[in-house]
Amino acid sequence: MEKQYIIGIDPGKSGGITTLYNGKIIDISKMPINPDEFYKHLLFLGLPRMYRGKLSVYIEDVHSMPTDGSKQAFTFGRGLGQIEGVIAAMGLTEALKRISPMKWMNYFDLRRNKEGETKVEYKNRIKEFAMLKSNTKLTLATCDSYLISLYAHEAEVSNDNNGVIVS
Repeated sequence: MEKQYIIGIDPGKSGGITTLYNGKIIDISKMPINPDEFYKHLLFLGLPRMYRGKLSVYIEDVHSMPTDGSKQAFTFGRGLGQIEGVIAAMGLTEALKRISPMKWMNYFDLRRNKEGETKVEYKNRIKEFAMLKSNTKLTLATCDSYLISLYAHEAEVSNDNNGVIVS
């Protein structure tokens, strides 16, 4: 099997970043708080020099919602742009792929039951599912990034990238 490194990123201040090597967890962390910390985290992981095998960086393709305030939407957009800028500065643009939340959530059958499930209950259900899949302790901040990276690993192993939006 060819070496396969996957980084799954759930952007935003309450997001996370997960790194897998051939499907095994290397690192799971809360999303760094600013671009400098994000850059240092990628250096800590050995990027870009250590990943001579196959590397894919999957970032959740999220956007602001109509209910978000203008400041919140602007802050989120700026943070996402900074993440993409660090990735580009490290020469990893070709490895960057975007994935919609619905794609990985549907893959794991994690759709929200809007009639009988609160948002908090839904997020906790996702966390519990991710902890069962990973066999490790996760938080609300890191569970989505783990499932993004796990989906990416399984999709790349099966060469099924249908629905993955590639930048």
